[in-house]
Amino acid sequence: MSIVRRPSALEDLVDLADHIALENIEAAGRFIRAAEESFRGLERMPLMGSAREYRNPEFTGVRMRRVKGFRRYLIFYRPIEDGIEIIRVIHSSRDIAALFGEAEYATHPGEEISEQLLCHSTLRKASGFLQCLELN
Repeated sequence: MSIVRRPSALEDLVDLADHIALENIEAAGRFIRAAEESFRGLERMPLMGSAREYRNPEFTGVRMRRVKGFRRYLIFYRPIEDGIEIIRVIHSSRDIAALFGEAEYATHPGEEISEQLLCHSTLRKASGFLQCLELN
């Protein structure tokens, strides 16, 4: 059995640990250890996480599980023949659909996205960008 970590997942882990370390360096270490422990648990029981569906065929078979002890952090992974592939590790407040190439607001056939929803989306993204600038 093996755990394959995509580069995006490794970047996520470093970024999340850095962010946590701003408040509490010990918690950042605990987070990394908890993530690795969670990966090993998923390796042993790869169907433990909940199945996720995305239109993008690149993400077929993706499952999600929370990092043990850090419930706001989510592991997105895929069972593979000899283990698991860790695709992303992200905070639950992130726009998950956008990270996986999904439209931010799903519509039904014949339904249009309202201008109000588009404005809300633009404001939310701008707000997140400004918060990011304030942190740096």
